[in-house]
Amino acid sequence: MFCQNRCPLKGKSFYLDLRGFGQRRIAILEKELTTLGAIIQQFFSREVSCLITDRVEAIHHLRRSSAQSKNSSLFDMTPSPDIQRTNPHSTRGKVLLEKAALTKVQGSSRVMDNAIQWGVGIRHINSILAAAFR
Repeated sequence: MFCQNRCPLKGKSFYLDLRGFGQRRIAILEKELTTLGAIIQQFFSREVSCLITDRVEAIHHLRRSSAQSKNSSLFDMTPSPDIQRTNPHSTRGKVLLEKAALTKVQGSSRVMDNAIQWGVGIRHINSILAAAFR
């Protein structure tokens, strides 16, 4: 890896969940991130530092979490503050039903759900691109 003067993302691992982004643009983004010292993971796991996604629900999630915590750094990898807690007296069926109703209303993805549950940082691709072109 070639990292001349500074590697602000050294040691950080990223998973790209970009469905409507295009393979060529994804390859360019991967190259730029690795130039900054990042590691691109091919599989999503708890060890990922940050999820970069183009899903609309990520924007809603980030708006809610930014209202709760004021982090100014784009690549701040602090855990998501709105990890959902369930009532300890709920039955498994009730919890599944509530989650299904919430998913139907908000839309969801398994990757986003896991990122929130595991406390993985989430960034929308628009914020990444805006920061790259400043």
